[in-house]
Amino acid sequence: MSAGDGGVTEPLTPSSEAEEVLRAAGWTPERQVDITEWTDALRRDGVEVSPHAEAILRKFGRIRLGHRGRGGPSRQDFSVDPTSWLGEGEHVRDIEAAIGHRLSPLGETMGAAMLGVLDDGAVIAEMDGDVVQIGRSWRDALDYLILRPAATLKLAEDYEPVDLS
Repeated sequence: MSAGDGGVTEPLTPSSEAEEVLRAAGWTPERQVDITEWTDALRRDGVEVSPHAEAILRKFGRIRLGHRGRGGPSRQDFSVDPTSWLGEGEHVRDIEAAIGHRLSPLGETMGAAMLGVLDDGAVIAEMDGDVVQIGRSWRDALDYLILRPAATLKLAEDYEPVDLS
């Protein structure tokens, strides 16, 4: 845990394979992004910005990777910039109600899906009422987004909680 991680104990460092791709896109482990504008705007919308979200945004904010099929270096396109979700506080609250977790938007993936982190550190993608967990941590999510398909866990379908029992 480092001084600027907001008390988050999960690893924010990518796997060595994902790190190689991220470095080619301009990311470095020392990266520090000023996230004040984003967090202030999200909070004005009534969206809680968790320590997990703050730590991820601070280290990975403004990173954008394109899909391999379109000449990019990543298995899926994604950007770490929550600007698209400003003014969407009600949308965030609807997702939270469906899955029973607090949600902080991080950016976008798969074209127009919300990329977000839950209060327990799990990372999700949400689109058209479907919520899918793409990683138990940010590190897992980076591997999913950048490197290879992995198992996902559907948390809600059309905002109906999925029975996981």
